[in-house]
Amino acid sequence: MASIGTDVEQEDPADSLDVLVKTSDDNKIISMYLVNYGTQSRNHDMFFNNFIPEEDVTVTQLGPHIKTARNSDENPDM
Repeated sequence: MASIGTDVEQEDPADSLDVLVKTSDDNKIISMYLVNYGTQSRNHDMFFNNFIPEEDVTVTQLGPHIKTARNSDENPDM
């Protein structure tokens, strides 16, 4: 377990995606957190079993950020 206030350094896996998908308890909201560790934009189709949207969707994008951007003690919410 990392100590609070300790910077964690890890080598980015080249040309990989890190994806985390969550649903709300009532299965009406899907949240997807995606990090592209590559240097190029990528297109991918996403399929969600048993999910049929009943309304328009809202997409919120954070970033893109420069590849060297990191959370730190001075800027924990980067």
